[in-house]
Amino acid sequence: MPDPYTYPGTNILINKFDIRDGQLLTEKENDLVYINLVTAEQYLSGKEFTVDLLKKLHYYLFGDIYEWAGQFRTINIRKAERVLDGMSVEYTDYTLLEKETARIIAALQNIEWEHLETEDCADTFTKCFAELWKLHPFREGNTRTITTFMLSFLGSKNIDINVALFSEYSSYVRDSLVMASIQPYQEYQHLYKIILDAMTNHAEPERMDNSKRQDYSHINDYDVKEYHYELFETEE
Repeated sequence: MPDPYTYPGTNILINKFDIRDGQLLTEKENDLVYINLVTAEQYLSGKEFTVDLLKKLHYYLFGDIYEWAGQFRTINIRKAERVLDGMSVEYTDYTLLEKETARIIAALQNIEWEHLETEDCADTFTKCFAELWKLHPFREGNTRTITTFMLSFLGSKNIDINVALFSEYSSYVRDSLVMASIQPYQEYQHLYKIILDAMTNHAEPERMDNSKRQDYSHINDYDVKEYHYELFETEE
């Protein structure tokens, strides 16, 4: 089945600037989304965290570059992951996205976050974060959208978390999400490590006490610095 999101015969996403070079498109996307990420927390402030808000956030971040921003994908996707020796996470079938996203966000809302101790809060948040991320509801921009959504949700519950840590170690965060999504052999400990650290150490990454700083350079034997972005493929 041809991918309706890409230019025919390529894996380059159709975009508002008609950029047909993959590297140039990535650079343009990163520049535009970075600007929107700066104001995303303000955009989300005071809003109810729902499926509709997740879609609106995706549009807020990516609407400058993609016509389909804010819409759930209509095709199944896969991506070869170095941290999985070239295998892909089994992302949720596109026909189930509305139902599964609503289920996970409803469960997120039903948790009594204010009654959890820090370690339990980090553990619960880790599993909720990974479960929502595994859906990958959009054709592109899932990690940035879902990370922003989840961290802002936590802030709405008056739980302090060091957001800067996730930006500083974005490759580690993404690869740890991958490892937490390889059912039925999920490895939550990598994601849990940075979430717990972010909840207990609020200093900017460069000002952290070295005795408290975690090592975010490796996940098992995989060097996170080797990460480079791979395009999604569609399932035939």
